Amino acid sequence: EQSATSTVLIDQRIVEFQADGSWFAEVHELRRINDLAGVEEVRTASAPANAEEVLLLRTIPSDGRDYVPPKVQNEYSLQRLEPGAFLEWRYREHGATPGPQALRTERFYFQSADAPVVCSELVILRPAGARGELRGHELGSPTRTETLPDGRTALVFLRENMPRLAQERL
Repeated sequence: EQSATSTVLIDQRIVEFQADGSWFAEVHELRRINDLAGVEEVRTASAPANAEEVLLLRTIPSDGRDYVPPKVQNEYSLQRLEPGAFLEWRYREHGATPGPQALRTERFYFQSADAPVVCSELVILRPAGARGELRGHELGSPTRTETLPDGRTALVFLRENMPRLAQERL
């Protein structure tokens, strides 16, 4: 979208389910700031601030160097943002064994409310010998299914060039 203040270039979530029903997820996002309005909209990052483990968090201005933002009051204060700069983060989350309940993780939309998404990917890793079916909310069929050397199954759902989510009119 030409009018977008920022563009999400990579929106990836990899979820690995364990045999006991617990899960680990790794989230990766790379965003380009397109204009000054994008700088104002993306001043802080709360998603990585609430994660259990932050693997990477940086801003990359046009000079190519990367800067690690400080955490201030449960958010990261993003520095050195300018049109053409990039913002990147990777973090991990964990979900406990669900007991008799169904396995659940955070929903993945393949889109963003504030920016178009160039590449959005959800990868689900099922343990070897996993029983039952995957019932994902409006996921459709996987783009690709692969059996890994250790017997796990990787289900890959890929969407490209997704527009911003439609805004509700009040």
